[in-house]
Amino acid sequence: MSVPLPVLSNPCIAAASSTSVYLIGIPSALGGHLQVFSITLDTTLDSPVAVPIGKEQVTNTWDVQANMACFSYGAITSPHGTVLLVQVGKTRTDVANLRSSGVFDNPVQIPDSTLKSTKLLTQVGAYSTFAWFMGFTTTNTASPWKGMRFLSTNVSAYISDDQITQAPTKTPFMAVGTYDINTKSSSSQGYSVIFDSASSGVAYPATGNAESLTGAVSLSTPIALDMQGITLTNKSIPVTMGNVAYILDEAADSSIVAYTITPSTTNKLTAISITGKAPSFLSVQSATSLNNKIVVYSVNNSSIPSLNVFDAVARTWSGPALIGSGTSKPISSTTNATTMPNNGNDNESGFPVAPVVGGVVALVIVAWTVFWTTRNRRRRRREQEDNANEADESEFSIQKLEMDPRQQKHSILTLQEETGITSSPQLQHVTYPATHYPSTQPAPLNIHPQAAPRVPIPAPPPRKDYMSQPQPPNNPQYIQNGPSNPQ
Repeated sequence: MSVPLPVLSNPCIAAASSTSVYLIGIPSALGGHLQVFSITLDTTLDSPVAVPIGKEQVTNTWDVQANMACFSYGAITSPHGTVLLVQVGKTRTDVANLRSSGVFDNPVQIPDSTLKSTKLLTQVGAYSTFAWFMGFTTTNTASPWKGMRFLSTNVSAYISDDQITQAPTKTPFMAVGTYDINTKSSSSQGYSVIFDSASSGVAYPATGNAESLTGAVSLSTPIALDMQGITLTNKSIPVTMGNVAYILDEAADSSIVAYTITPSTTNKLTAISITGKAPSFLSVQSATSLNNKIVVYSVNNSSIPSLNVFDAVARTWSGPALIGSGTSKPISSTTNATTMPNNGNDNESGFPVAPVVGGVVALVIVAWTVFWTTRNRRRRRREQEDNANEADESEFSIQKLEMDPRQQKHSILTLQEETGITSSPQLQHVTYPATHYPSTQPAPLNIHPQAAPRVPIPAPPPRKDYMSQPQPPNNPQYIQNGPSNPQ
């Protein structure tokens, strides 16, 4: 009986055969019971179906809040029928073998070895019924890295070793493993690629031996990685495909960007230029390799699950909701490097503060520039007007000083006549003492208040002197340069 693609809590996905995968997780309707679904990839990915094949019966073992990882035993080209399930909790790490029939072996807790994160557990070897791993633990601060070997026929017969030569960093960011899939001997050769930060890392050659009962994994001299300017985010997902490692991360357009490295031949981490579009990078995701493909299980914010497949040979994505252009830069190229993932919180994401802060700062700069430009423009305009007024006042005063009283008298009377404002005739025929002015002033000239100050009318000379001399000629220069009527 097949069902629609289920929504699972903290899922993991692993290869089951050359055309199908196992999807393992805890459906919300089943409480703390793990359930296994088989999904065949030769059907359409737009509406995939899942076949329930098994359910864990032991209670109080699997934690809905704990992250899980799934690994196939044996060569990647012919996946073994048994899958290793690893659950990383906050205080313990449990492992179990899942049979092809859908039956779980009884889980086993690894004593004194609580792993930090599924992103810090790397598969570095596979041969027959054996699988070798490197893991970062939280129980031994002096030597946090541990080598482990598991057996597909009996998960209880594992070997772990804290004495790791060439011990890696004690503050790792993420790790991914590779191994030789063509080995025919009991000695397995692989690499543990460990990133000590979001933008740097090393590759350790790793050797595992199926016949040894003491040393699970030994490391050799590390090789520094050439990141080629790549900075990972804490959302990145490691995927092992035999001797090739892949990392899926979030691109700037919220799609999936893929990186690859083959440590046995190169130390360069390279961004894959895909053909076509890519699916969205979502917060709930799990990925596994199947032959030359990467299968990604996702659940979006609307609790809608989906399945997408990346063909590593054709470099194309298939499945629903393809959005990316395939050429977008990593989102980390515009943001700061992230920190190491927290315990059991590998999918922790952060809000992009830098673009928002940058936009606010840009708006503040624009507003400040407009303010100062307008202010300076107004200040220059006021200075020009003040200079013009001062020039008019200076010229008016100089001309006034150069004129004799009779010219001043004539000019003022002429302005009054032109503007329609004249003094009373009685005032013009009254003789006053030389030092006395009448209390009643003539009507003021109609002059703009910002123009030159009003010139008081001097006392008229005695009548006989005024009448005995000819009228002064018109002074066009003074009248023309005098203040104009703004009306």
